[in-house]
Amino acid sequence: MAEQRKILALPLSVSEQWIAGAYYIFNIIKALNLLSEEQKPSIIILAPDESDFEHAKKETGYPYLSYIKTGYAKKTIPGFLNRVSKKLIKKRISIRKIRNVIDVLYPAWRSNEIKNAKRKIFWIPDFQEHHLPGFFSLAELEQRKKGQQYIAAHAESLILSSNDAKKDFEKFYPGHHCKIDVLPFAVLNEDVSKRNVENVLKKYSIQSGYIFIANQMWMHKNNISVLEAIKILKDEGFDHSFVFSGSTNDYRSATYFQTVCEKVQSLGIEKNIKFLGFIDRADQLLLMKHAKFLIQPSLFEGWSTVVEDAKSLNQHLIVSDLEVHKEQLTNYPHLMFDRTSPADLAEKIKTMLTMNELPIQYDYHSQQKKFAQEIIRKLGLE
Repeated sequence: MAEQRKILALPLSVSEQWIAGAYYIFNIIKALNLLSEEQKPSIIILAPDESDFEHAKKETGYPYLSYIKTGYAKKTIPGFLNRVSKKLIKKRISIRKIRNVIDVLYPAWRSNEIKNAKRKIFWIPDFQEHHLPGFFSLAELEQRKKGQQYIAAHAESLILSSNDAKKDFEKFYPGHHCKIDVLPFAVLNEDVSKRNVENVLKKYSIQSGYIFIANQMWMHKNNISVLEAIKILKDEGFDHSFVFSGSTNDYRSATYFQTVCEKVQSLGIEKNIKFLGFIDRADQLLLMKHAKFLIQPSLFEGWSTVVEDAKSLNQHLIVSDLEVHKEQLTNYPHLMFDRTSPADLAEKIKTMLTMNELPIQYDYHSQQKKFAQEIIRKLGLE
């Protein structure tokens, strides 16, 4: 049976800089693990560093997982030469050729070394740079749009995570030649229900009764609006604790987190705020589960992992008024606020404080199983 399995190749890079990208790959593998033995494909992890493969094995427990080294690690001589050549002549000079037979490569990338993939399916997480160009350097804007233009002109198949993203792609690239499929993802997180939350609260010096924001300290995550809403609440006599987790390093702005900290001080809300930085995923999920509720304040999202986390935990949620959030929460109770208005967020927080004792009962497992079947169907792995 093993030799008859379809072969799916997944590129993986586990990095604090964009941990959501690694979570996306892990969720695909975990979802496929829900399938019957006959349906499960063989999965090849493509990564320049074997530690990423080991991470995938530990994280997913998938029985048919193997590894192919792709590219060159940064600390090797070829890796160093590639970094230099990409700056000087805009391409790599050291290419590691991979000739393994693969049924599906997903997500494919423009300059991949895979010669024998029967199908190459591309993925674009979102189109943030079109909506919020001021958050990107001119070089990154050019790089992102070149990649999208290549896909529009040359790709046979493209996966997008939402109908909102599909509308964007068709708007920005009306002459595209690729077949588009929408594949919203589900999360398949570790079950943390039996873990002792008191130990985790003690670990991070957190008191119970907190409100949780699980986003990186990146400009588009709209953390400043949350801080301004907290100031409004404090002035009105609401004295609550707000805990933020996520990387404090925005690669687009080295001083952004400093700006956030200065904002906390200028608003006089230091006693209401705790920044945890990038923490253990299981700890994060436990803190999300035991918070009063979660806030997802982003100015832009492709398909929010935080929203899926909340749904998987049956946790109460306040979200910004993005079309993708509306799409993602069609059948899930939530409050929505004007993402440009801290005052509106403050009002929604007050409302949620009166609602969050009502339990949510949402069948997330059915969404996970649907995701698994849709991967098989839309990637052509039947």
